Amino acid sequence: MELKAMVISTVITIIIWFPFMVRQIKRGGYKRKGDIIIEEAEKAGRIVEATLKWKRFSYGEYGHPDPRIRSDTWLFAYQYTINGKKYTYRSSSTEMPPDTMLLYYPEGKPHKAIPRGHFVVGAKMITLILLPVFIWAAVYHLLS
Repeated sequence: MELKAMVISTVITIIIWFPFMVRQIKRGGYKRKGDIIIEEAEKAGRIVEATLKWKRFSYGEYGHPDPRIRSDTWLFAYQYTINGKKYTYRSSSTEMPPDTMLLYYPEGKPHKAIPRGHFVVGAKMITLILLPVFIWAAVYHLLS
């Protein structure tokens, strides 16, 4: 019975989740939070040019199992001003940072500015990814 319940739960999950997933893709529900922030900021004109404040080169630890630690990295900070108030954006990259960078910030949160290509995962994305797991567990629990 347990294997049968697992298979039935999987089929029911696919039947419920697939149309929902297709609808979300058509509506842009699988966009990353960073992409949404940038799109909204561009429409509203919340774009600021930031100037490189400092940069440091950090050699990687060759042979380390984590590729982020293994690779050479640039650590840097940019400074930008919005409505007379100064803010700092800090990050790292494997490429040398340019002298200036465009940053996009959400409404009312100029301290949370991000550059294009910055990866931000929001709660919506995590929920959409975990939704089939929750559906499967609920259906399996009902069948057991």
